[in-house]
Amino acid sequence: MLRVRKITDTRAVANAAAVADAQKIIKTQFPGIPKADIDKLPDQLDNPFNYDFVSELFIAEDTRQRVRAIAILMHDPDLAF
Repeated sequence: MLRVRKITDTRAVANAAAVADAQKIIKTQFPGIPKADIDKLPDQLDNPFNYDFVSELFIAEDTRQRVRAIAILMHDPDLAF
């Protein structure tokens, strides 16, 4: 069974751990993405006004709270895009 949850910041310890797992998945599955882009994910979640888009991270966890899948949603509320 999987549980899907939305992460909008890394303030909680569980959220920070899930974001770190998400970064590992991104590094493994998308080796062409620059390391700097992957490393800024926690800051994108915590400080959306520093970036052009508001980022939200959706994760799917198993019963042992291991991250199995991720989806990143980025939107611009000013442009409704």
